[in-house]
Amino acid sequence: MEPFEKLAIMMEDISGDEGVLKMELSVGVGPDIPKEAQVVFHYSAYLEYADEPFDSTLLRNQPQRAYLNEEDTLPGIKIGLRTMRTKEKARFLIRPQYAFGELGCPPRIPPKATILYEITLLDWNDRSGADTFENLDYEQKVKLSFSQKMKAATDYHKEGNEFYKKNHLLKAKKSYRRATWILENMSVSDAEEEQRQCELLFKMRSNLAQINLDLKEFGRACTECRLALDLPATVGEELKAKLFFRFGKAKMFLNDFDLSRKYLLKAQRLRPNNLEISNLLEDLLKRTKKYCDREKIICQKMMGVKIEDSKAKIPNCAKDLDNVDPLLKRIIENQLKNLRQDSKRE
Repeated sequence: MEPFEKLAIMMEDISGDEGVLKMELSVGVGPDIPKEAQVVFHYSAYLEYADEPFDSTLLRNQPQRAYLNEEDTLPGIKIGLRTMRTKEKARFLIRPQYAFGELGCPPRIPPKATILYEITLLDWNDRSGADTFENLDYEQKVKLSFSQKMKAATDYHKEGNEFYKKNHLLKAKKSYRRATWILENMSVSDAEEEQRQCELLFKMRSNLAQINLDLKEFGRACTECRLALDLPATVGEELKAKLFFRFGKAKMFLNDFDLSRKYLLKAQRLRPNNLEISNLLEDLLKRTKKYCDREKIICQKMMGVKIEDSKAKIPNCAKDLDNVDPLLKRIIENQLKNLRQDSKRE
């Protein structure tokens, strides 16, 4: 028997005509893959009698991405992927009619070639809801059901997470914004639907706050946090702690130290053993002291005090009036004179 014939005996027919055979090497986790999902996977492709693959994403160190409902992937691979779960590794023996056909793909792939694929499914993302939503006009979008709109918003949420993992911040921001728009323009029929809507919207606002922090747009980060806190539904402590942390961090960079401390302490009460929160509170204390010291020096210079050491005091009360800069003294005297005249007119 030929090598592929021996291998085929130990494999399972998943196409129904023995055109695609499967052998599971390691078990995957999670649910089945939807028919229209986008998948991310590694593969190595072998011809019979070959010791080395003629094609491999592992050698390129770049996983393959494909939509299962599009024509840019071999039929046999799509059939195989639909039987897999996340993190699963499997071998597939794919006959010519499900691979490169009668002609092959010269010079690497001969005619009527059966191909052995070793595939590891890394991840998948179902964007069918988002794709459907984008293909509709405004009136059709409005008429969609609650579950259809939630599906589209969830798809954009997942897409944003994927972009964020790759540090594509602007793309992630765009996806989160799209999800936010859908959620804010949908109607709910009961308390349960409102809870689901607000919980996902809270996540979107929190994620947008984090992206704005990364982009150093601290004012916008604060706006997203305030909008999240204004939502009527209840969310879990983990989500609240993340939002309080991001709100406190944004306020710290805006030099609003009192509010920064307030929100960071709220985050710490929810997550008392969180090292990141504790470290940021220490950083806040240092920044506050540094800011106050700098403000003191500026004030001392404005008031005309010679700064001889760190114990120099800002002139205060009448006994220190002689030390005030002459120009500043004249401004103060004029303002006091105007104030006295105003009080007499009243």
